[in-house]
Amino acid sequence: MNANSKPVTKMGLCVHPISELAREAVIRLKSLASDRAIEIIELGTESHGPLDFSCEIVASIGGDGTLLNAVRNAYPSDIPVWGINVGDLGYLTISSVEEMGRSLDLLSKGEYWIENRTMIEATVTGEDGRDIRLTAFNDIVVHRHVPKGGMIVLDVELDGRFLGSYEADGLIFSTPTGSTGYNLSAGGSILSPNLPAFIITPICAHSFSARSLVVDDSSVLLVKPKIKALGDVVLITSDGQEIAQLDKCSLRGGTDDPVGCEVEIRRAVRRVGLVRFNEVFFFDVMRDKLGWADGHPKHRNR
Repeated sequence: MNANSKPVTKMGLCVHPISELAREAVIRLKSLASDRAIEIIELGTESHGPLDFSCEIVASIGGDGTLLNAVRNAYPSDIPVWGINVGDLGYLTISSVEEMGRSLDLLSKGEYWIENRTMIEATVTGEDGRDIRLTAFNDIVVHRHVPKGGMIVLDVELDGRFLGSYEADGLIFSTPTGSTGYNLSAGGSILSPNLPAFIITPICAHSFSARSLVVDDSSVLLVKPKIKALGDVVLITSDGQEIAQLDKCSLRGGTDDPVGCEVEIRRAVRRVGLVRFNEVFFFDVMRDKLGWADGHPKHRNR
């Protein structure tokens, strides 16, 4: 842990689009930042791609969803993200509104450090041969188009070897950071955020034998979806915010294998940075957020 970083003089800002608490926090943040000669540049609520100005960090005011949007803005330019929580849960956001003044003091002095987290990347190949690349902080999900109904079959290869076929609503490919998100809701394991691993978790699988798997994050995964009926669409989502689709996949039970219509999933080349002011013990956060110690006295680390 290195708490000697570049002093912050310019900060990008992503804000929850409808939260009144977030709007109130923005007013306070701007006032506190002005007192410390920190310039604020608002990024809005949509992804803007690479930032074209010299921000040292991007601040996110909202919950984890707002932070995911901030990562989409900051990641292409390799800028770290500071999460300020105004919601109820917040696994990724680390600062409260009440702590903003002290945190801005530390930022202005360079007394913070950056924790790097793994990103996951999907390359979607369609029948026209063109590739679409999606990068995610939490997860890549390959799933059926809900209005069409019916499960899909997902054939998965791991490092060039056949892993298995999943008949399900979809598959979640999660980073350790994302293990507390959609993956957890679907019954996947919680991973310590710095483990070099990905989790593959089926969504409402047809077979009880289809279980969540943990694989090395150096693995390359190839997913080949098969649909129920002509016209069905397979969707690929990145952190639930960016979407690509495959609409010419082979039919379940068919023998044809169209060129393309597959998704390659691997670890992204770079990691994303999260601003930290002190060491965060991950399982302290889990115990508090998930109520593991409800009804018991608080335990102190020895």
